[in-house]
Formats: sequence, structure tokens, C-alpha cells
Amino acid sequence: MKSINVVLMSLMFIGLVAGCGGASGSGSSSSKISGETYSTDAMSVLVPTGWKAFPFYKNGNVDDVNPNEIGIHKGAKEAYDMSHTPGMTLYFRPNQSTTSFGKTYYEDVADMEPFTTGDLRWEGFTGKMQIGYGDKRSAVAAIWTSVGNDMFQAFIWLEMDDSKITLNDADVKTILASIVKK
Repeated sequence: MKSINVVLMSLMFIGLVAGCGGASGSGSSSSKISGETYSTDAMSVLVPTGWKAFPFYKNGNVDDVNPNEIGIHKGAKEAYDMSHTPGMTLYFRPNQSTTSFGKTYYEDVADMEPFTTGDLRWEGFTGKMQIGYGDKRSAVAAIWTSVGNDMFQAFIWLEMDDSKITLNDADVKTILASIVKK
């Protein structure tokens, strides 16, 4: 029975890799990513299997969830894991038309070509940011999109410890394409 499970898992992995190989830099991916929807009073988003969503709190009060911010990290099991797993923080900014991301906080900043996921057109920049103390730097991306008079922003930790994600990963594209304002 174990050998059948190993064969089935191997076939699923091969199918996933083959399905993701042709993904382009814009538009939707042809592969289906499974997961669960995470919702706040302000927004909802699909959290792929293998990722975990975490609420943010107003003024550190665990009884007062901030509906405008969600942390989503790949491979995280608990909130502490966000400090060493790649992932993103999503921000919903009602009645805001300009980004709050400033390039002066980062090194090696490069503007990105705008890209589309689902119905959302994102723009932003990449750079490197110091992590903790010392010389360790992480690749990051700061992106934003307008939805009517509102804005979604995503700060993405592309490299944490030995793990990496990219904006071209099917699961990252799925997260960004699935964001819905409530």
C-alpha cells in the first residue's frame, strides 16, 4: 500500500511540475491550485495548500483583528514561522490611491514591469532588505493595484532562510489573482 501511495504522489508531483512549466509572466496560470479561502471583514483570498494565513491585530490586541491586513506564508505552521518563511503581507487600503511603499528603505531597487493576475494589474519594485541583525539580506517585492477608489498592496518576502518564492510561481500568482474586496 505504501508503494502505491509513493507512486501516486510521484505522478501528482510530475503533473504539477509539468503543468507549471509553461506559466508566463502575466495572466492566469493553466494549472489549478487548491487551497482554502481566508476572509476578513474587508477582503478574502485563496490560501494555497502548503501555505498558511495569519491575522494581524490592532495595537497588539488579540481580540481586535485588523481586517485590512493578512499574512500568508509558504511552509509556515504558526505565526512565529513568518519570520523565516517566504510569504507576503496583504494590505487593503480603502480610499487610497497612492502606495505607501518607499524605495529608500531598500537596497538594489529595480522597478518592475506591470503584470496582471486575474483581473488585477499590479505594479511595483523589487529590492533587498536587511533581516534581523548583521549582514543578512532578503530579496523582497513591493507591489500594488487599484480597485476603484481603493488599493491593495502586497509586501512579499521572496527569500527567507533557505526557502524562495518568485512572482512567477503559480501559487503566488493564484494568491494575487484571488484577492477580493468585500
